[in-house]
Amino acid sequence: MANPIVSARRTGRLLVSGGRGAPLAAVAVGWFLALGARFVVPSVLPTVRADLGFDNATAGLLLTGLWGSYAVMQFPSGLLTDRVGERHILVAATVLGGVAVAALGTTAGLTTFAVGIILYGLGTGLYATPRVMVVSRLYPDQSDTALGVVFAAGNVGNTVLPAAAGVVATTVGWRVSFLALAPVFFLVAGVLAVAVPSDGETDRNAGSARDGIRELRRPPVLVVTIALILFAFGYQGLVGFLTTYLVEAKAASPETASLAFGGFFAVGLLSQVVSGGVAATYGRRTLLVGTVAFAVVGIVVLTMLPPTAALVLTPVLGIQLGVWPVLNAYAYEALSAGARGGGFGFLRTVYLLLGSIGPVVVGTLFDTGLSSAGVGLCAATFAVVILVCARLPVLD
Repeated sequence: MANPIVSARRTGRLLVSGGRGAPLAAVAVGWFLALGARFVVPSVLPTVRADLGFDNATAGLLLTGLWGSYAVMQFPSGLLTDRVGERHILVAATVLGGVAVAALGTTAGLTTFAVGIILYGLGTGLYATPRVMVVSRLYPDQSDTALGVVFAAGNVGNTVLPAAAGVVATTVGWRVSFLALAPVFFLVAGVLAVAVPSDGETDRNAGSARDGIRELRRPPVLVVTIALILFAFGYQGLVGFLTTYLVEAKAASPETASLAFGGFFAVGLLSQVVSGGVAATYGRRTLLVGTVAFAVVGIVVLTMLPPTAALVLTPVLGIQLGVWPVLNAYAYEALSAGARGGGFGFLRTVYLLLGSIGPVVVGTLFDTGLSSAGVGLCAATFAVVILVCARLPVLD
């Protein structure tokens, strides 16, 4: 049996070889900030809701707006990347993120808060597709592992930023949670401009919405798209209201719930770091089915536990985040070479936009007093994901 420490060192050397370490690190730092700041929204949502005076259904609609605006940018982001290169789009997305958090931090009411959320969703949506494209092309033979690093960096952000924001929101004010992030976004934009290879250093293939539609006729692409839609629906519904569930159904304080929410992403970080290696060793289907099955059992148990035990279990549920890099790498590789770029962005728009319905459905259930049913719906959706992932064709 291979020594895991030796294997990790060998993988690390491979990832930084050929001058690829700097762009990988820069993209990972950008995703750390983009994803971490996005999950500041559900983390501080109970405090924002109390301050601005809106119900859970409205909160769900706001989160659907966040995920929906993120989703609709995937396709144009892919097309723009094909035309001007990953570096330019990543930099523009990060600058837009900085403008958005500044807007959220200066909001005066629900309307302006909603505008800031939509703007932030557009910025992170612009970032997501070229992030996958540049990493997949820099690491054609290690895309699961390299994307696992980037996705894991996002979950470091999810661990640190929402937990910190929850504390700041209840001590200094939730607006400060957003305002403090603005200068960091602009700094990271500068790092990306320097570190990510220019147009001539990557070999991009053009794609279009027509490519994406045509690709859906192929079984590998169709099956993985269905899996992504269902997983996105359950995942977005769960993370959008996990903090609220702990506060309302398990009587946790907002600060404690935010810390548990951060723990969810800390475990997700570890899951994403190892998911690529596990998938390479045991197969993607085994990794996906096992991980999602664990999440289903965990969510069901969560609804049955007393408050303290529920807070302890919440971080463990983060293991489900190991699904994202593996499914995304599979989806990218399943596409024909000529359908990547815009075609991949199109598929991401489809599954994220449909998946963004999750928070508004779960939020509506919360408002009718069915918070456990809302969380249970996420588990039921994941159960269907298991069946779909079990049918993923093996790629050549």
